[in-house]
Amino acid sequence: MTKPRFLLRAKTTIWLIYLGFFLVALRLFYWQVIQGDKLTTQAYEQSQRQITHQGQRGKIYTADGHLLVGNAQAYKLIIAKDRLELPHSELINQLAPILVTDPNLDLATAGAELQPEQLANFKDQLQQRLQTKKNWLVLTPRVSQHTKNQLDQLEVQSLQFASENIRYYPEASMAAHVL
Repeated sequence: MTKPRFLLRAKTTIWLIYLGFFLVALRLFYWQVIQGDKLTTQAYEQSQRQITHQGQRGKIYTADGHLLVGNAQAYKLIIAKDRLELPHSELINQLAPILVTDPNLDLATAGAELQPEQLANFKDQLQQRLQTKKNWLVLTPRVSQHTKNQLDQLEVQSLQFASENIRYYPEASMAAHVL
């Protein structure tokens, strides 16, 4: 009598082990095949992170100590249109006279008077940029520290600046083919 009970227990145990393996295999199939793409994406996002850090570049001098290439601070002028409190025309009338004198924009040459049509054309360009549907837009890609200080004095809350390092060449084209 104990032999049939023992066989029944053994068969039940074997079937339970088979059932366990089948459930594990079924669950692995679910994770690997059905949810595989989603889990792969999640794993990649958790394990990979890309940080870009741009180090400051060095200055280059001639043998006798004259600067050939240096670093300067420039600022990207950004406007947040959703925080703009002024009408576009009033903002342009405040910004244009300051921005046209910035040496990075190449509108005014040293010692030359700015022509009224140049100022009008620049105002039209600013107006066109402000007509876009973007809430954040770059008005000018590069303004000098002096221009940034003048724009800060306007106290327009929607204007923001992004700092960036630029290279400048005090000797202009001297050794330009090498540098």
